[in-house]
Amino acid sequence: MNGSATDTFIERLRASSLLDEGQLQEMLSLAQAAYPPEILARRIVQSGWVTPWQSEQLLQGHTRFHLGKYQLLDMLGKGGMGTVYKAKQTTMQRMVALKVMAHELMERPDAVARFQREVCAVAQLNHPYIVTAYDSDRTDNIYYLAMEYVDGFDLETWISNFGKLPLQWSCECIRQASLGLQHAHERGLVHRDIKPSNLLVVAQSTLHFPMTKILDLGIARLARELTPGTALTQTGQMIGTPDFIAPEQAQNSKEADIRADIFSLGCTLYHMLTGELPFTGNNPVEKLVARFNNAVPPVKDLRPDVPDGVNEIVLKMTRKNPAERYSHPREIAEAILPFCLPNPHHDVAGSSSVILDHEDRSAIRKLKEEYEAGQNEAHEETRPVKVRGASLPSTEISDIKRKAALAPTIDQPKRDTDDMRPPSDMTMGSLHPHASQGSSETILEAQIAKELRAGSNIALQTNEEEEESSYGWLIILALLLVLVLLIVGTIWRDQIRALIQSQMSGENTINSTDL
Repeated sequence: MNGSATDTFIERLRASSLLDEGQLQEMLSLAQAAYPPEILARRIVQSGWVTPWQSEQLLQGHTRFHLGKYQLLDMLGKGGMGTVYKAKQTTMQRMVALKVMAHELMERPDAVARFQREVCAVAQLNHPYIVTAYDSDRTDNIYYLAMEYVDGFDLETWISNFGKLPLQWSCECIRQASLGLQHAHERGLVHRDIKPSNLLVVAQSTLHFPMTKILDLGIARLARELTPGTALTQTGQMIGTPDFIAPEQAQNSKEADIRADIFSLGCTLYHMLTGELPFTGNNPVEKLVARFNNAVPPVKDLRPDVPDGVNEIVLKMTRKNPAERYSHPREIAEAILPFCLPNPHHDVAGSSSVILDHEDRSAIRKLKEEYEAGQNEAHEETRPVKVRGASLPSTEISDIKRKAALAPTIDQPKRDTDDMRPPSDMTMGSLHPHASQGSSETILEAQIAKELRAGSNIALQTNEEEEESSYGWLIILALLLVLVLLIVGTIWRDQIRALIQSQMSGENTINSTDL
């Protein structure tokens, strides 16, 4: 029986086109030794020829791992519209997230239209805080969309493993998401399902600067193109998640605008800072009723250390009346900026190793102007300059800002910098999220004070040491040169003396012969 099962597994391997001819021949040799399929599957995974997911699929009888120019490597998730795979674009050897439309929906014209609308929506967006769309195609009547693969975790995973997230880290994630939503809004796009699981964050831990990406625009709509005759969402049909949906969106998704996304983003920030949902209920209906009858509770009720400014931002984002909220996501980014982590990639000259948004460029330009003004006026050389809510002398901006951004908070123990593990790994849960909840200004001011106390002495000492070191090297080189000259001179002197003596000896010999 094992032989028959092994032969079947080898045939699946051949049909999958995952192995080259040499690798397949090696598997045939093992098959002749009557190894069971499970051993063969383990061998090809250990050899790096297939992924664990591909191996499992082969054992289950699946042999199709290619869609057009993409090879499926792993399954990342499954939703109402289809399945998302980690895939490799074979023509460019690039990793992508491949969203494949569900088989049962491909026969429905309305579902295909929804999927094609998603493709059009994502294709318009090009922003560092939004997952990028690379390609869209159809193979054997299977529709798929290739998107940027982000090697991170969604915010729901961060919250599940850490509970309350650090204040500055959370504010920076929301600031970036706001700028991404602003970019979408300017192109007439409303997401309509903003929630923690739709915000990917790339960071080694909550002690490191995050990079946030908005994903899953599958139920977004193009507001400027939507007309009653072409609307895919009918009046009264709710699209969104009950825990984060805005009241007006729950009543009529078709009429929801960017302010509904702002409400959902506010609920997300509340969830990040408190570890709790803003509205409770035993079922979705109770949760929806709660948001119509009650306002979002103040964040400070569950987390007293949150500044009043952040508390007011959350409350304004989650007002029941859309007119009382922020009108545009960029307003959130501006309001929350003083409470965010300083970006370690930025310097006073304005250079950056990442793409800068408008607010970042403006802030850096202002710092540069104030720095140059301070250089021109001697009495203003130590004039304070604001950097994301903290005061520091303009002559110390670049170095102190970089160090303060990377330094842990005062009450935090030192942590290692290993990559964050998946939720099932205990390493991720072992990081303590609450250790970084101190005041950002206190941390930065302490770092600045320390730098200022030692700054001038260190600079002077460093210059003196450099000068002394330079003089020392010159003296050593001079001594070496003298020593070389002495040695060479001695050698030359001995050679000349020997030559003279040789000549004199020769002359004496000649004279004796003549005689």
